Amino acid sequence: MTNHTITEKVERLGERAKGRIASSRMDKLDRDNERLRTQVEVLRDGLDEERATLKDALKSLSSTGAKMPAATTRSPRVIRTLIIAGGAYLLGSKAGRERYDEVVARMRSLTGTIRDRFQDDRPPMGDELER
Repeated sequence: MTNHTITEKVERLGERAKGRIASSRMDKLDRDNERLRTQVEVLRDGLDEERATLKDALKSLSSTGAKMPAATTRSPRVIRTLIIAGGAYLLGSKAGRERYDEVVARMRSLTGTIRDRFQDDRPPMGDELER
């Protein structure tokens, strides 16, 4: 009987320890939850202040008649150059230095040809226009 009561006591002690651990965890989670709520409140207040400042700035901009700056777009020439450079890099990295040099030389000759054609299509300048 004493053997049985000892195991019961140990089980009860274990259950009490588990209860205390669970209670301690719940208290810690409650504190963390409250801390996070406070942080969210502070962030929300800051956001509201930023919004109010932006609204005031926009209102003053519109009342002075100033226009918002237009969104800048990249010219097609820049985009085309980036695509060509990316393709040349890709081919060069896959095929090796020799192939990369070939691609670069071909691109340079193409741009030179296009430039020459563009200059040939221009109307003559100078004396011929005055006649």
